[in-house]
Amino acid sequence: MASNNKDMGELKVEVAKTQMHQFARENYREYFKTLMEIEFPEVQEKTLDKLYDEFMEKDMMNLINPVIQDRLEDLEVQHTILENDEKLKEKEKEKKQEGTKREPVFVTINNAFVKKGIETKDGRTFNSVTLPKNTMLGDQNIGGYQFYPKYIQDDRYRDNTSCIPLAKDHNVTLRKGEEKISIAPEELKQSLVESLANFKKESKLEKQKEKKQEELE
Repeated sequence: MASNNKDMGELKVEVAKTQMHQFARENYREYFKTLMEIEFPEVQEKTLDKLYDEFMEKDMMNLINPVIQDRLEDLEVQHTILENDEKLKEKEKEKKQEGTKREPVFVTINNAFVKKGIETKDGRTFNSVTLPKNTMLGDQNIGGYQFYPKYIQDDRYRDNTSCIPLAKDHNVTLRKGEEKISIAPEELKQSLVESLANFKKESKLEKQKEKKQEELE
């Protein structure tokens, strides 16, 4: 209901503006006098007629107070500057978002699961990555599935580890025999992170068991 009232109010304003513009075009004398009457209601009509004649004869006489006119011009300049700043910020934001979309997702995995430069019969080469056993995608075990990235590079921060850049907006196809799974690069990365964490946890527990066994012996 409040929205309807607002719309009606805005419509009335637009109608009034249209009528004022039409009034000014059709009878500028009466338009001028009406504005003066609003500001100076006690002034006689013959005085307003005289003022209008002087206003039309003298180029230096402004209908709008020069102070107001100057302020309007200043505000227009400020508004233009702010508007341009907003447009520039929006463009920079769009560029940043576009850049973020193009940034690859980096997946890391132990070199034991990576084979690089496998040669085919026709002389071409490809890379292969096999997911560690018990790698989980939700409730599904995707261990043993393979994918074939175009680029594989050495991890700069960890030994015996490969770093694989994957396009952020393209799913990775995992294959195992005739089975195929399409997975987002971020999901694959998370699955491998969790797989590594579980492996480290299991290895730690295994070492603790071995140590206790040695102590018992």
